[in-house]
Amino acid sequence: VDDSYWSYCIEIGESASNSWWDYSFSPISDQYQEAAWLFDNSGGSGTPETQLAIWEVLNDDDYNVSLDSGNFYVTDIADSYLIGANTLLSSLQTVQNGVGISDLDFSGYSVASYNGQQDFIVPSAAPVPEPGTMFLLGSGLLGMIGIGRRRFVKNR
Repeated sequence: VDDSYWSYCIEIGESASNSWWDYSFSPISDQYQEAAWLFDNSGGSGTPETQLAIWEVLNDDDYNVSLDSGNFYVTDIADSYLIGANTLLSSLQTVQNGVGISDLDFSGYSVASYNGQQDFIVPSAAPVPEPGTMFLLGSGLLGMIGIGRRRFVKNR
């Protein structure tokens, strides 16, 4: 099956390849729940801010992307990305202090992995209607409009 997904890297030590690999998908473990929350609350559109925040929660424990300290830090990046990542992390920390991440449902996320390649966190794909289904739906709607119009003209 040839499916495409929005995803974020979760292994900072592995490089991502532009080749096709046969990834296996598994439910996320507790370790990746914070990454799933960040993905979910960033719009899932592949932003650098979200990637930075995900690497921070997976590699450090202070909820702050720093330019010069910690297990994960960046040395050269636009201030707007740093501010955006730290804003996401602040929101995550608020959730952690309130409801708690472990009380939320992350069944809609998986970890895509392939030995020796970058692992990714991905949302479960929504089923895409096939063209035949869309044709039947469209022709049914046109038929309903035709019947309604005929009745409207007849009642005038």
